[in-house]
Amino acid sequence: MDFWTPKNFAKVTGGSWLAAADPDVMLSGVGTNSREIRPREAFIALKGAKFDGHDFLDAAARSGAALLIVSDEAKARAFLSSRQENAERSTGVLLVADTLAALQQLAAAYRDTLAAAGCKVIAVVGSNGKTTTRNLIHTALSSTLKGTQSPKSFNNHIGVPLTILSTRIASQPTDASPAQQATALPAGDQFVVVEVGTNHPGEIESLAQIVRPDIAVVTSIGEEHMEFFGTLDGVAREEAAILKYVKPDGAAVIEGAVMESYFQRLGLLPPHLEVVIYGRHAQSVCDFSDDPQVIQDDAAQTFTVDGGAVRVTLPLVGRYNAVNALAALCVGRRLGVQLDAMAAALARTVPVEMRLNVRRLASAAGAITIINDAYNANLASVTGAIMTLRQFALPAGGRRVAILGDMFELGAYAPDLHRSIGRTIAERDTQTWEGEPDRNHPKIHLVIFIGQLSLFAAEALAKLWSQDRIVAFPIWDDSVPAQVAALLRGGDTVLIKASRGMKLERLLPAIEEKFR
Repeated sequence: MDFWTPKNFAKVTGGSWLAAADPDVMLSGVGTNSREIRPREAFIALKGAKFDGHDFLDAAARSGAALLIVSDEAKARAFLSSRQENAERSTGVLLVADTLAALQQLAAAYRDTLAAAGCKVIAVVGSNGKTTTRNLIHTALSSTLKGTQSPKSFNNHIGVPLTILSTRIASQPTDASPAQQATALPAGDQFVVVEVGTNHPGEIESLAQIVRPDIAVVTSIGEEHMEFFGTLDGVAREEAAILKYVKPDGAAVIEGAVMESYFQRLGLLPPHLEVVIYGRHAQSVCDFSDDPQVIQDDAAQTFTVDGGAVRVTLPLVGRYNAVNALAALCVGRRLGVQLDAMAAALARTVPVEMRLNVRRLASAAGAITIINDAYNANLASVTGAIMTLRQFALPAGGRRVAILGDMFELGAYAPDLHRSIGRTIAERDTQTWEGEPDRNHPKIHLVIFIGQLSLFAAEALAKLWSQDRIVAFPIWDDSVPAQVAALLRGGDTVLIKASRGMKLERLLPAIEEKFR
């Protein structure tokens, strides 16, 4: 039975028909946003805390949805009684017990279809670097293979199944006309890279049962969502849950420090799992051939692999992104992609939005460099971002400025972890890190803290630094962007880093206005 038939959707979800769908239609995909539904797709009416997809059944039908999957029978019947004699008349309505569960059931079933078609599924987990590593894997593999990846950070209980269901195989229908389909069927995806995230214990395992990866990549273990995981060992156990669901002939690609510090010590590796280790560690299989030489500037970094035979130029800042690129090379090598082809592709990498994105602005007020890393933050990623800022060379009279906001979901650990940020900045200000262009002090000239939790970092730093190098805004209001912009001057290199809930990108318009 073809997966993309209404009849099969009813079978997989255990649903019942309120209005039968056209038995001859071949569905072209699934969607959960009525504004983005395309012809012949199935619309799944999800319910959230602030929305209910059942309120948009008519909009989805008018957009061409061939099937509506619902759980609110009353709203579905109201739609059926009010719809007009037009194209939406042919829209099928399938009643299920839970639309989110139906979405996940469909994704789990489609995973079997992908396996039968030979499409490889790569899952990326870890406390830091998931999105960039996922993008690097997709970039490297695309040098030779056809594939797709999670859009943005689709890494939760909704985004993961949508990513699986968006993967195309040769027999899946497209939006092309019947005549076009008859002459040019799509080649189909040979791989999909799925980002898998977690906020609470058990979420990785739940998603892993859907994904069942051919290759699982573990990037890092750090202080994420400590409010729920309690300890770093708890984080490690959560991330390691993906390993139990790697396909029997698959492999795990694990960063060396994660392997040595957590997975081996805690006994988290399933027996007989093939493991590839990458990074800067003695046991690493995929390593920098000229360790520790990674040549960097303010726009890219270069390193070699395969005993120096292959040189990789990565147009990303942040030393740890070179390690993330090693993960991509290990995945590609496992799938038979040549290193030189992947290196050429990685040289064309496009940075992911708000992940160490570098912009330079110039105006009468002077030139300024912005390092936008405002998508998310925890202790390890903030420390890494500060290291990256310190590695930027400065023009005469220039300063390095760190704008740091709150880190969230740390529970009782929040005060101490924020204090740790303050101490780290001060303690390492007297140290020289490998690869830094400027051997003179200070390494960071000014730190601007934003948010209530960041006060703990400011207080810790104030015990070790002079007060004129620290500015704190405990509460966000509409005046903060202008005040922050006023503190900046031409020649500055500015890092912006915080948890997603802080939305520190709101600072950018005021900064851009000053340096336009």
